[in-house]
Amino acid sequence: MKKILSALFLLLFLSCSQSKTAERALTIDSEIENFFTDYNKAWSEGDVTYIKQYVYAAPLRIYSGTKTILLKNDSEVEQFLKETFKILENQNYGYSKRNKWESYRKDINNLIIIEQNFTRYLKDGSVMGKNERKASYILMKKPEGYRIVALIAHGSVTDKK
Repeated sequence: MKKILSALFLLLFLSCSQSKTAERALTIDSEIENFFTDYNKAWSEGDVTYIKQYVYAAPLRIYSGTKTILLKNDSEVEQFLKETFKILENQNYGYSKRNKWESYRKDINNLIIIEQNFTRYLKDGSVMGKNERKASYILMKKPEGYRIVALIAHGSVTDKK
């Protein structure tokens, strides 16, 4: 499993570095576009149940700054989401909006590496912290559909910076 994740992150790194050098319009499969539209909506609404059931798959790895979080099962995923949304609520978080896709790579083994650029807004509609944030995701095709199995938060998951 460690070898697979290491290879996936190498692919993510290479994919992201290539997309920086060649500005081009990315074509995202409609299934994945819809997946992320629903995910962003659920995240904006703090919908723990939806995200746990239809978006994340345990074990889930989250890379944020200098720490790595491993959520081994659904109850750990649920607890992480509840704590995260509580912090965001205390910071007056309102919603998130995707600005654009930064990179996209679909592997022949039903793995997808994708990076989105997004903005967070406060409840009053003003920008929460940085105008543009980025997060990278590894999706794996499961019997029930694609699920996020790893994500890299390029910045803090909950702070205003």
